[in-house]
Amino acid sequence: MTLIPKQRAQALAGSLHSLIVRQQGGWECEAASLLPDLCAGPLQDAHMIPRQAGHHITMLTDHIDGIRCSWVLCGRHHRRIDTTRPDLWARLAIGTVGMDHMGELAERLEAENPFQGLSRQRWWNEQYASLLQAAKELETDLSTIPKKWR
Repeated sequence: MTLIPKQRAQALAGSLHSLIVRQQGGWECEAASLLPDLCAGPLQDAHMIPRQAGHHITMLTDHIDGIRCSWVLCGRHHRRIDTTRPDLWARLAIGTVGMDHMGELAERLEAENPFQGLSRQRWWNEQYASLLQAAKELETDLSTIPKKWR
């Protein structure tokens, strides 16, 4: 099997994860009825636990393990919870998945070794291949993913 270059595989996996999360979320901002401000900007997948300091929760968590790790948010709400508003993050967490779920997700982050002895290139290739399979099973519209990578 020929591996896709790491940066390309990472970008494709990220794009595909975002597409799946937004489709599964019904193409609506989950914060619209929970947070102040009107929605604005494109829909995005927003990680419930930010990807910082090299921490990665396997993108497949949403699609295989059944443990949600992302919200669907408009650009405005995504920026609001990602900046200096932990009160808004908490309100969104409680209103959508509950704090028990957030605790379970935090425990998983601490326990998970995302690269599991694989090179980062191989790990991102496996992420992308698994996400592509999940997207096909979920009948996700893949028209935004270049044909040569489907």
